[in-house]
Amino acid sequence: MDKRCTPLVSIILSYYNEMRFIAEAIESAKSQTYKNIEVIVVDDGSTDLAHQHLLTIPDVKIIRQKNSGASSARNHGLLESRGDYIVFLDHDDRLMANAVTSHIEALKKKPDAGLIFAALREIDKEGHTVGVPYLCAPRRNYFHTFLEINPIHCPASAMLSRKALDSIGGFDPNVDPGDDHDLYIRIAREFPVLRHSALVAEYRIHGSNVSQDGRKMYAAAERVFNKVKVTMSLTPKEQKLLRAGYGRADAYFLGGQGLRHQARLLYYRLRSLSQSSFLEMLRGN
Repeated sequence: MDKRCTPLVSIILSYYNEMRFIAEAIESAKSQTYKNIEVIVVDDGSTDLAHQHLLTIPDVKIIRQKNSGASSARNHGLLESRGDYIVFLDHDDRLMANAVTSHIEALKKKPDAGLIFAALREIDKEGHTVGVPYLCAPRRNYFHTFLEINPIHCPASAMLSRKALDSIGGFDPNVDPGDDHDLYIRIAREFPVLRHSALVAEYRIHGSNVSQDGRKMYAAAERVFNKVKVTMSLTPKEQKLLRAGYGRADAYFLGGQGLRHQARLLYYRLRSLSQSSFLEMLRGN
């Protein structure tokens, strides 16, 4: 393959004091079957002990900054990276060995895609698989989907183009931990989105996951939707989708009990089904 077929891919990790899983995450990045990669770890102001632990891991570029949050660390890594495509890997998650290869192969179907994503599976704190792989059904319009829900449950299951990131900017710290959802909305509005079915990432479930805190997740979703309302000119249909996003976040993250809550969840699942692309399902995409 010539260089146009093997673009440089940057894998960027943000790290803050959590020493339990970082070596596994970095090793999963370094072990890619696709070899034209660079691995960058941004230490977001960890203690000296936690930083020294990071320095024991060989063959990785380490950047240290004052504690500014995960969004800032990701943006710092992006500025220091050289890749044509970017994968953001959280310190506690893992990439499958074929993750980047799968994304690059899939790009042949849609070379101008700004966002590429695929399947993930959950693992426990010991690294054992705890569920079947998850991937949302293909959608007819991903911008519309992101206005209502973030179907990409783990940033590591996505790859972003440098062109898209340079065009729309990086992560917005003001909507953290919904910064990835906000980023996907902005990309999907301007660039094609590509979904493919390969298993590319493992999302670790443990006691410190922000995603396990429903109130924090609802507050993050609310900040993302509020930002869309004031920064984007939406059609009446898109405004309706955004309103549904608030309701869906309430149902999913704040929960409830009894038949009424179950009926709300069923309603939103049926909404997702109605937005799916059955043609792409039949094609196996």
